[in-house]
Amino acid sequence: NLLSRMIIYTTSPIGRAPQQVDFSDYRDVNGVKFPFEETFLWLDGRWTAKITGIKTNVAIDAKKFGKP
Repeated sequence: NLLSRMIIYTTSPIGRAPQQVDFSDYRDVNGVKFPFEETFLWLDGRWTAKITGIKTNVAIDAKKFGKP
């Protein structure tokens, strides 16, 4: 029962267009399933993102949230 496909509609120069994202290669990370491969399909073609690692609950320096 994990999400395998998401379709959203976005605006484009030719009108409303669907954007499809396929999720696969789910792995357990600290008790939560994350997709390690995402395939995107839109007007300009298809491309795939493969994630090599996910870290949860990592401390982030407060300076990163300040104004530049």
